[in-house]
Amino acid sequence: MGADEYLVVDQGYPLTNKVLVPYRNNGHLTNSQRYFNQVLSQCRATVERLNGLLKLRMQRLGKLFTKSIVVAYQHIAASAIIYNFILLEEEEMDGMVFEDQPQIDVLRAMDASTQDGHRKRENLRANFEAVLAQYDDDD
Repeated sequence: MGADEYLVVDQGYPLTNKVLVPYRNNGHLTNSQRYFNQVLSQCRATVERLNGLLKLRMQRLGKLFTKSIVVAYQHIAASAIIYNFILLEEEEMDGMVFEDQPQIDVLRAMDASTQDGHRKRENLRANFEAVLAQYDDDD
Protein backbone atom coordinates (compact mmCIF):
# COMPACT_ATOMS: atom_id res chain seq x y z
CA MET A 1 0.00 0.00 0.00
CA GLY A 2 1.45 3.35 -1.01
CA ALA A 3 1.96 6.36 1.23
CA ASP A 4 -1.21 8.03 -0.09
CA GLU A 5 -3.35 4.89 0.11
CA TYR A 6 -5.44 3.66 3.01
CA LEU A 7 -8.32 1.41 3.94
CA VAL A 8 -11.68 3.09 4.59
CA VAL A 9 -13.43 1.43 7.53
CA ASP A 10 -16.09 2.18 10.14
CA GLN A 11 -15.57 3.44 13.70
CA GLY A 12 -15.01 -0.06 15.04
CA TYR A 13 -11.38 0.13 13.92
CA PRO A 14 -8.51 2.27 15.21
CA LEU A 15 -7.31 5.19 13.12
CA THR A 16 -3.82 4.59 11.71
CA ASN A 17 -1.80 5.83 8.77
CA LYS A 18 -3.20 2.93 6.70
CA VAL A 19 -6.74 2.76 8.16
CA LEU A 20 -9.07 5.76 7.78
CA VAL A 21 -12.08 6.02 10.11
CA PRO A 22 -14.79 8.69 10.32
CA TYR A 23 -14.77 11.34 13.03
CA ARG A 24 -16.62 10.28 16.16
CA ASN A 25 -19.88 12.20 16.39
CA ASN A 26 -19.89 13.47 19.94
CA GLY A 27 -22.31 16.26 19.04
CA HIS A 28 -19.55 18.80 18.34
CA LEU A 29 -18.51 18.01 14.76
CA THR A 30 -17.82 20.89 12.40
CA ASN A 31 -19.63 21.10 9.07
CA SER A 32 -16.51 19.94 7.24
CA GLN A 33 -16.12 16.97 9.61
CA ARG A 34 -19.77 15.98 9.02
CA TYR A 35 -19.26 16.34 5.26
CA PHE A 36 -16.08 14.25 5.47
CA ASN A 37 -17.99 11.52 7.33
CA GLN A 38 -20.75 11.60 4.68
CA VAL A 39 -18.28 11.21 1.79
CA LEU A 40 -16.44 8.46 3.65
CA SER A 41 -19.74 6.64 4.26
CA GLN A 42 -20.60 6.80 0.56
CA CYS A 43 -17.19 5.35 -0.33
CA ARG A 44 -17.62 2.53 2.19
CA ALA A 45 -21.08 1.72 0.83
CA THR A 46 -19.64 1.36 -2.68
CA VAL A 47 -16.87 -0.92 -1.43
CA GLU A 48 -19.36 -3.00 0.58
CA ARG A 49 -21.49 -3.53 -2.54
CA LEU A 50 -18.38 -4.63 -4.44
CA ASN A 51 -17.47 -6.99 -1.60
CA GLY A 52 -20.95 -8.47 -1.86
CA LEU A 53 -20.44 -9.12 -5.57
CA LEU A 54 -17.06 -10.71 -4.84
CA LYS A 55 -18.64 -12.99 -2.21
CA LEU A 56 -21.35 -14.04 -4.67
CA ARG A 57 -18.75 -15.00 -7.26
CA MET A 58 -16.20 -16.46 -4.82
CA GLN A 59 -18.45 -18.39 -2.47
CA ARG A 60 -15.48 -19.71 -0.51
CA LEU A 61 -15.17 -16.26 1.09
CA GLY A 62 -18.54 -16.70 2.79
CA LYS A 63 -17.30 -19.85 4.50
CA LEU A 64 -13.78 -18.81 5.43
CA PHE A 65 -13.10 -20.36 8.84
CA THR A 66 -9.62 -19.64 10.13
CA LYS A 67 -8.06 -18.17 13.24
CA SER A 68 -5.06 -16.96 11.26
CA ILE A 69 -5.29 -13.42 9.95
CA VAL A 70 -2.51 -14.25 7.50
CA VAL A 71 -4.47 -17.18 6.01
CA ALA A 72 -7.66 -15.08 5.85
CA TYR A 73 -5.78 -12.27 4.12
CA GLN A 74 -4.25 -14.67 1.62
CA HIS A 75 -7.65 -16.18 0.77
CA ILE A 76 -9.27 -12.78 0.31
CA ALA A 77 -6.38 -11.39 -1.74
CA ALA A 78 -6.26 -14.49 -3.95
CA SER A 79 -10.03 -14.36 -4.48
CA ALA A 80 -9.90 -10.68 -5.43
CA ILE A 81 -7.05 -11.29 -7.87
CA ILE A 82 -8.82 -14.24 -9.50
CA TYR A 83 -12.08 -12.27 -9.66
CA ASN A 84 -10.29 -9.38 -11.39
CA PHE A 85 -8.73 -11.76 -13.91
CA ILE A 86 -12.17 -13.18 -14.63
CA LEU A 87 -13.57 -9.69 -15.16
CA LEU A 88 -10.70 -8.77 -17.46
CA GLU A 89 -10.87 -11.97 -19.48
CA GLU A 90 -14.66 -12.39 -19.19
CA GLU A 91 -14.28 -16.13 -19.00
CA GLU A 92 -13.59 -18.90 -16.52
CA MET A 93 -9.95 -19.77 -16.05
CA ASP A 94 -10.01 -23.51 -15.45
CA GLY A 95 -6.56 -24.98 -15.10
CA MET A 96 -4.72 -21.66 -15.03
CA VAL A 97 -1.40 -21.87 -13.16
CA PHE A 98 -0.04 -18.81 -11.36
CA GLU A 99 3.66 -18.26 -10.76
CA ASP A 100 4.88 -18.12 -7.16
CA GLN A 101 4.44 -14.69 -5.64
CA PRO A 102 6.50 -13.20 -2.82
CA GLN A 103 5.04 -13.61 0.66
CA ILE A 104 3.42 -10.50 2.12
CA ASP A 105 4.29 -9.64 5.71
CA VAL A 106 0.70 -8.90 6.74
CA LEU A 107 1.45 -8.15 10.37
CA ARG A 108 4.10 -5.61 9.42
CA ALA A 109 1.78 -4.07 6.83
CA MET A 110 -0.96 -3.71 9.45
CA ASP A 111 1.36 -1.98 11.94
CA ALA A 112 0.74 1.72 11.30
CA SER A 113 1.09 4.96 13.16
CA THR A 114 -2.09 6.47 14.61
CA GLN A 115 -0.52 9.91 14.35
CA ASP A 116 -0.05 9.53 10.60
CA GLY A 117 -3.69 8.43 10.36
CA HIS A 118 -4.85 11.62 12.09
CA ARG A 119 -2.69 13.70 9.72
CA LYS A 120 -4.07 11.96 6.63
CA ARG A 121 -7.67 12.33 7.78
CA GLU A 122 -7.16 16.02 8.63
CA ASN A 123 -5.56 16.67 5.23
CA LEU A 124 -8.48 15.02 3.43
CA ARG A 125 -11.02 16.93 5.55
CA ALA A 126 -9.19 20.22 4.86
CA ASN A 127 -9.30 19.47 1.13
CA PHE A 128 -13.05 18.81 1.35
CA GLU A 129 -13.47 22.05 3.31
CA ALA A 130 -11.57 24.02 0.64
CA VAL A 131 -13.80 22.58 -2.09
CA LEU A 132 -16.93 23.46 -0.10
CA ALA A 133 -15.63 26.99 0.45
CA GLN A 134 -15.22 27.43 -3.31
CA TYR A 135 -18.86 26.45 -3.83
CA ASP A 136 -19.97 28.84 -1.08
CA ASP A 137 -17.99 31.67 -2.71
CA ASP A 138 -19.71 30.96 -6.04
CA ASP A 139 -23.17 31.49 -4.49
